[in-house]
Amino acid sequence: MVTVRELAQKTMTPEKKASAKNDLFAFYIGRPISYVLTLPFLALNIKPNTVSFISFFPSIAGFILLSFGTNKICQMIGVLCFILWNFMDGVDGNIARYTNRTSTLGTLWDAASGYFAMMLMYFAAGISVVNTPASEFDIIPFNDHIFIVLAGLTSIFTLYSRLVMHKKMVLFSEKAGEKLRDKSKYSGIKLIALNLTSPSGFMQIIMLISVIFGLTRYFVLAYFIIHFMATVYSLASLLRE
Repeated sequence: MVTVRELAQKTMTPEKKASAKNDLFAFYIGRPISYVLTLPFLALNIKPNTVSFISFFPSIAGFILLSFGTNKICQMIGVLCFILWNFMDGVDGNIARYTNRTSTLGTLWDAASGYFAMMLMYFAAGISVVNTPASEFDIIPFNDHIFIVLAGLTSIFTLYSRLVMHKKMVLFSEKAGEKLRDKSKYSGIKLIALNLTSPSGFMQIIMLISVIFGLTRYFVLAYFIIHFMATVYSLASLLRE
């Protein structure tokens, strides 16, 4: 019987640990939970790509419940579905590394699931504003439908700089995006941005808190500004020789 300790030792290399540990929520909470979730999949001999396929469904459920839920309980469950995706996101990689089933196709499946969730999370938060009465703390003088636009743009920002980075890596070399990808060398400000914006970091917890206290409008506006600034910085770094 595989134990969590054995799984962690075999799937977390020193190099990966040096980079991953700066994403605090993902490393100290998300990753240990992913090890526990991995054990039944290993026991059932389920393939990594199958887990990647299964992980699409919490994102779909989260999008529907958060976007169109007409009460706080439904919207909270929607956010929890996205958090479940977050925990499952590490399961396919754990299985692949533990069983030596790593592959290029598996990496592609994992990325497809991750980008799918990232695309839906902010958009769902924006749509939910239309179905949520403003709280007594809400003084933002915007029409509710503006938040759908802001959230949609935020979803675009989360993916656009990644598309440019991968294109640069294809045109130049794998090392072309190393400065942005290597989390072990992040400065203090970049570490704060990483922990606030990483889909596997504190962002989902902040989203859950915003739903609980009726502050989703502030969440959408704040993350629009944060991701806009992060995208400008990333593009400035990427579009140089």
